[in-house]
Amino acid sequence: MEDIKEEMLEKIEELSNIEIQEKQIKYAIFNRKMQEAYNEKIKIIADDFDRQSESFGKHLEKYIKEKTRIIEKSGKEFRKIYEKRKEQFCGIEAEIEEIELNQKMILNNIEKIYISRSEVIKEENCNVQERVKQSEIVISALIDKYEKYDELIRGCESKIEECIDSLNKDFESIIKNKEEALIVPEKENIFKKLFGIFISKNKKNKKEIIGKIENRIDKIQSSNEIILEEIEKQTISIIAKIEEIKANINLEFKAAIE
Repeated sequence: MEDIKEEMLEKIEELSNIEIQEKQIKYAIFNRKMQEAYNEKIKIIADDFDRQSESFGKHLEKYIKEKTRIIEKSGKEFRKIYEKRKEQFCGIEAEIEEIELNQKMILNNIEKIYISRSEVIKEENCNVQERVKQSEIVISALIDKYEKYDELIRGCESKIEECIDSLNKDFESIIKNKEEALIVPEKENIFKKLFGIFISKNKKNKKEIIGKIENRIDKIQSSNEIILEEIEKQTISIIAKIEEIKANINLEFKAAIE
């Protein structure tokens, strides 16, 4: 049992030394992947606009304004998703921190039980053996609880990885919505129609088609709201599941020591 004590004390020191580094690394990975995905998707949008413009010239003033505006709007939608995923990331991280704190408390309690048991053994009392036996039951239950927390932390870390990976998928959804909203088949290319009307200086048709583009762009934001709602629901579900598992671990521990 002394070996277990030493192992528990080493665990306390080990947890204290690596926790901060792990959190910094995970958050850095989260931000790096977000930035990479952001840059990639913005480039896709910009390149697509450039391809669309080849037949009517890149330097038309309206085209430049439209391109800048759409890219800015795209960036805004990406940032909304990033903030929602960051909420999810931070929520799971907060759960991990609480679990790790509980693990430290478990290790401290085990140490206290060892100290207390050493004093009990020295006593000349008829119920010493019973008290020692009970302390071993509690220690065993605490170790089991600690290991279950370990398993829960691994599950939380898996969810963090999913959160990070989902950022790119969320951004892909925006790209898809952009394509559906702004890109039409070649024979109905709205940009060619638009600039054909610019050249003919038909102000009425020009206004009408610009209005159609504006309507399609507005659909992007509506589509993104659905993504944001889904992320929020997912976050609530994940946190609720973690809390449920923690509650079950506590119930199992109480049952084990009764």
